[in-house]
Amino acid sequence: MRGVVNDQEFPQQGAGAVLGKGEVRRVDPRHVAKLTRLLDVLESATDPREMDKDDTRFHVLTGDQLGRYSVRVDKNWRVTFGWTDWGPDAIDVDYEDYH
Repeated sequence: MRGVVNDQEFPQQGAGAVLGKGEVRRVDPRHVAKLTRLLDVLESATDPREMDKDDTRFHVLTGDQLGRYSVRVDKNWRVTFGWTDWGPDAIDVDYEDYH
């Protein structure tokens, strides 16, 4: 594990539990399979564009979220994350309803 997906990264959203402990509390049960798959891909990615798959609706965020990326989990739910060149790694990973 590269250290980007753990309980500290998801203090309120609960997504860290999906990979960190195998628990699914606070995560919509309908999202568990796709969220787990997305986080697995994110964990092994060496570039944020690796998240640009057919069903993810990958895009760069703008405005006050400039420099962050988003991939779709379901309807309004997204995994959002930043990226660092010194890893390269995803940072500040969130599972959120941001619309």
